Amino acid sequence: MAANGRRIGVIGLGFGVAVHIPAYRAEGFEITAICARTAASANQASKDLEIPNVFTDYRELIASDQVDIIAVVTPPVAHAELTLAAIAAGKHVICEKPFAMNIAEARAMRDAAASSNITAMIAHEFRYTPQRLQARSLMEQGYVGKPRTVYGQANLALNRGDPSPMSWQSGIESGGGALGAIGSHFLDSIRWWVGDITEISATVSTLKPQRMGSAGNIILADGDDSFVINMKFGNGALGSFAYTAASPVMLGARIIIEGTEGVLVLPQAGVNPTSTELVYGAKIGQEVTPLPRPSKFDPFPDDRDRRIPAFRRLVRDFERGLHEGTSFTPNFADGFAVQAMLDAVRESSATGKAVQVAKD
Repeated sequence: MAANGRRIGVIGLGFGVAVHIPAYRAEGFEITAICARTAASANQASKDLEIPNVFTDYRELIASDQVDIIAVVTPPVAHAELTLAAIAAGKHVICEKPFAMNIAEARAMRDAAASSNITAMIAHEFRYTPQRLQARSLMEQGYVGKPRTVYGQANLALNRGDPSPMSWQSGIESGGGALGAIGSHFLDSIRWWVGDITEISATVSTLKPQRMGSAGNIILADGDDSFVINMKFGNGALGSFAYTAASPVMLGARIIIEGTEGVLVLPQAGVNPTSTELVYGAKIGQEVTPLPRPSKFDPFPDDRDRRIPAFRRLVRDFERGLHEGTSFTPNFADGFAVQAMLDAVRESSATGKAVQVAKD
């Protein structure tokens, strides 16, 4: 039994095995069950990771008296069904992003969590990287003054060369596409730093749709790999974010937040932020330079996967929520807010019109 008495059942392999399970264990939780679609996959993971209870039916895992917490690490198409079942069973939940398939599902998940006594968080773990934590702190301190503009750009070479294998991430019906996979993280952080986004105009596209089928044939995927989003914030700020996974070279990403008194610049070398990236900044009349990082944001060593340290910080807030009977951010209200933005992006792209972001 784990020292804190918290037992987790993980539904979904892949990211669940790479990040969730090692992060939970590093923070003293006990993995008591795992669920996968095929018995062979579930049994292999159980053997490799020494997890005692194996399921291929999520309902049986959720009903198990050996599980207190459900980690939903499936493709997005299943998030709402699994999460609502877990809440109905009185189990605490950590749900992967993108939160849901649409705003209706997100609303149901948010409201179910709010009306229960469970702790629920969404896995926007990149909030917890040192760079993004420090940016949040600086914004709270008023480093840039009143925010005026936010610019983001990501040029990633994920779809260069030979077509990648077809997977659920290539299809909209399963919840795939770069907008949900990567865009949701950026939109969550931008909203967290600057404030609520109230209006969106956007274009979403698949610039390199070719994927490799199981028979070695070329299949055209409908999962997006590129998008441009223009944003208006409730506080009057303006913003834009442009992303592509089809760049011929990997240029990384950068976010610039400008205000009445200064500017913050957040460069990112790869697809995901890591523990090593710095915050750059300047006040009026100054040169942009790296800003000293307070020790409270220093990363702790964990070399198994570069995403694990940030996820472990999220797990610590999840545990705080368990002890205090609440749900710290990013919680399901944040998940709903990001889903509202994703829906607005898709609607704007489909209609060619600016769309108001739903508040409820």
